[in-house]
Amino acid sequence: MTLPSFTSSTAIDSLLFRDAFGTPAMRAIFADSALVSRYIEVEVALARAQGRCGVIPAEAAHEIAQRCSLDALDFELLPDFNNFGRYDRYDGVTKCLPHAPAVCAKALKFDDKGKETRTDYYRMLKLIYESDYAGVITIEFEGHDVDPVEGSLKTKALIQKALKAAAK
Repeated sequence: MTLPSFTSSTAIDSLLFRDAFGTPAMRAIFADSALVSRYIEVEVALARAQGRCGVIPAEAAHEIAQRCSLDALDFELLPDFNNFGRYDRYDGVTKCLPHAPAVCAKALKFDDKGKETRTDYYRMLKLIYESDYAGVITIEFEGHDVDPVEGSLKTKALIQKALKAAAK
């Protein structure tokens, strides 16, 4: 008899207890794959709307709709500016870029000049800009000293400034 791999981290994904806290149908609704599928549907709908309004070329909207799928994503490979532990984050992102479907620009804290205190966004975005990377850059704010919306907007502004500087 082969035992299943016991790698669950919560009661919900536990082989032993999962049905005590939900049903297969409920787990399917809240599965990561269902959540990401909804994200993809929103992004495709946004691209189509932007294509119709002339915000992006209609051909780009069509290509986004054709290429965006759950199967195209590698969930094990999502470079996150702050998830490299002791490993050099700049080297980690550089090595992941050729294979990454997205890059997560995570911010935790800003100094009084609006710069993120743990990651040099100017250095990081220059690495990304100068690479062959063609995916998306997502914004994630996990700070505690700033309102989450304000933190996300600060992160966006920092990305825009750093990309503008990288393009020079």
